[in-house]
Amino acid sequence: MKDKKVSSHYTQQLLANERTYLAWIRTSVAIAGIGFLVTNLHFVMGDLNTEELDVFILIIGLVSVSSGVVMVIVSTVDYYRKNRDIVNGQIRPSSIKVWILSTCIFIMLGTFLVYFLLLDVI
Repeated sequence: MKDKKVSSHYTQQLLANERTYLAWIRTSVAIAGIGFLVTNLHFVMGDLNTEELDVFILIIGLVSVSSGVVMVIVSTVDYYRKNRDIVNGQIRPSSIKVWILSTCIFIMLGTFLVYFLLLDVI
């Protein structure tokens, strides 16, 4: 949405949309940060480093950072789309966005689960 003025009638909805966007940004930064932290801790602690585990932890880092990037892109597109829809008076649900973001989180948590299971095996 360009810097055009809109009616104050939409202020509450536009600000709620902005808060939601910022919440998604915080979540994406946290997810990328957790992946980065787990990856760094694995290599710093180094007690159980095996080649398979090292490769898998790098995958975890890549999945986490990729999930964070996807979340930023999807939430930014959705933010601008919702702003336009609010001003035009036509709200559409975000079912695709919810599926994409939920899938990113599910994949990331799944890779963490596999990592922790591998730690117990090794």
